[in-house]
Amino acid sequence: MKKHLLLTLILFLGFHWQSKACIDPDSVVVIIVNYDTQWVAATCPYAEEVEIRLSNIRLMSEAPNKICACGLASFADNFSVLRYVAFVDSGTNNPYNGFGDFIENALASDEWDNADPGSGSWAGLIADVINGGLSATTPVEMVIRAEAPPGTQLVFDSLCSANQYLPDLINQASLGTDAWDPVNETLDASHQSVRSLDASQVAGSSVSYAIVSSQYMDDLDDDILDNIPADTNTCNANFSYTADGFEVTLTDESNTDALQFLRWDLGNGEIIEAFEGTTYDYTNSGEGTYTVCVENINNGSVCDSHCEEIVVGPAGIESVGIASRALSVFPNPAKDQLKVRSSHGILQNVQVLDLLGREVASLPLDASGVADVTEIHSGMYFLRANWGNLVLKSEMVIITH
Repeated sequence: MKKHLLLTLILFLGFHWQSKACIDPDSVVVIIVNYDTQWVAATCPYAEEVEIRLSNIRLMSEAPNKICACGLASFADNFSVLRYVAFVDSGTNNPYNGFGDFIENALASDEWDNADPGSGSWAGLIADVINGGLSATTPVEMVIRAEAPPGTQLVFDSLCSANQYLPDLINQASLGTDAWDPVNETLDASHQSVRSLDASQVAGSSVSYAIVSSQYMDDLDDDILDNIPADTNTCNANFSYTADGFEVTLTDESNTDALQFLRWDLGNGEIIEAFEGTTYDYTNSGEGTYTVCVENINNGSVCDSHCEEIVVGPAGIESVGIASRALSVFPNPAKDQLKVRSSHGILQNVQVLDLLGREVASLPLDASGVADVTEIHSGMYFLRANWGNLVLKSEMVIITH
């Protein structure tokens, strides 16, 4: 005969924190422990499947593309299996839309061991912040599913033989929350909080018991595991660049809502991982054409990539995704005619761009590099021209009639 008993601990999670954490350190949290029990001789209940639900949790606001790290201390020591960890909307089994899967991560476990070695061995998990991100105004609950080791009893009973007691296992546990740095693969210590789940360590905590139906655990697992949300943000990889001599500036233009970090392949054997664009000096690599690629790393894998051929060389040579001042123009302001010159050679035509980069006209150049601008409305523009694989651009040009 199986029954479910419920252990409720009401306590204040007074997290130690330096700045922000995934969980608001001022939350008043109710811990509900549901466990499926095997009764022996009709008098001795032994815990088997366990759900630890932390209710009334308040999250800190966070934009999508970040990674949250959670750590559970002493779970690996005290529970046979840690089945999963998930956040759900408060009062339901519906997975919270701002998190992907919480996945065990060996590096995160090591980081928690290093951050708080006195709490026992840690199981570290990380999850992507997805979709609309985390909201501080949305109440959620954290569900921890585990299997108790054989011989785990609910409470002390002199007539029953027990290897350990479930409340003791919970009291020995700690919960850690932090942000995860995917580039350096470390915890972000400025967002770190650690809290013991021992009710006796928190003033005002209490413990109560209740019974739940035998179908509860199966329904819980089905509701959560069948409905972990997918990331709906569109992932792409793109960048523009400016190459001035041997110095190249790479500007990321990827969708930041679906971006955790970038992996830049500079085409010379050098790999740089960063959260944004970068500037690199190719002096030691030498003059030449390099295939530079960027990979968008999101949800733990490469979701898109983009490459450009970039020419680098002696000072004074500019190659551009859009290069500034690679074209010279005069007079400026111009009224009817505009002369365009390039150090690269004679150009056949130029495109006229508005301040948003949209092409408004394509103008032919005569043998002297002069364009007729009488049909261009008065305003501020840029000129752009192609030279081989290069895209050249002027400074701002004012046309007035």
